[in-house]
Amino acid sequence: MEHKGEQDMKTTDVQQNNEEAVSPVIGVILMVAITVILAAVIGTFVLGLGEDVQQTAQAGVNFNYDGNNVTVNIIDPGNVDELRILGLTEGPAETNGWSYDEELDAMTISGDDVSAGSSFTFTHGTHAASGSQLSLVGFVGADENLLDTYRVP
Repeated sequence: MEHKGEQDMKTTDVQQNNEEAVSPVIGVILMVAITVILAAVIGTFVLGLGEDVQQTAQAGVNFNYDGNNVTVNIIDPGNVDELRILGLTEGPAETNGWSYDEELDAMTISGDDVSAGSSFTFTHGTHAASGSQLSLVGFVGADENLLDTYRVP
């Protein structure tokens, strides 16, 4: 016959054994998690996965239509090295740092000319057909991004 004290002792031994078994399991899980995270970080550095990230071109440009002419004005050059406006049929005479590329049907500005306040004006219907869509493309190095589009009135 068991005494009450012996039964309490057996219950306590079982509980202690269960508590001791939980600790190594958690330890192993944490060690595996730390190893996986370290392997991912080291692999990223060794393989150079973060080096080929492209910069997105950003610039502030507006188009103003006064009933006959459209003026393109750079408000903020952002991080662009070059801007192109594609879709013109010919280049306007007055360019203020912009140049016309006949092969691309585009006005281009680059280098130090890409600055706030730089603008050019073209006559709709002459330099761009009414209803045609112009595309503003920005370049950062060799990477290009479509920044905006403008429908000629």
